[in-house]
Amino acid sequence: MPGPGPPVQGRPGSGSRAAFVNSSKGEANRASIPRNLSEQPWEDLDFLGWRDPQSPERAYLAAEVDGKLVGRPSG
Repeated sequence: MPGPGPPVQGRPGSGSRAAFVNSSKGEANRASIPRNLSEQPWEDLDFLGWRDPQSPERAYLAAEVDGKLVGRPSG
């Protein structure tokens, strides 16, 4: 699966928050986006999952769907 395009990799914080579908604006704003998101080996990944270091019971999943990054909080 090819990795997400430059908007996601170029602006990990703001571009990634917009990817959280079926989430309230508050949930998306509270999402703990990894600082090294743009450094992930997207071309080798089917999805990326991580836990919120401030709230370990909260986890996130992001994957490319139809050429766009789609994320989903859990917990």
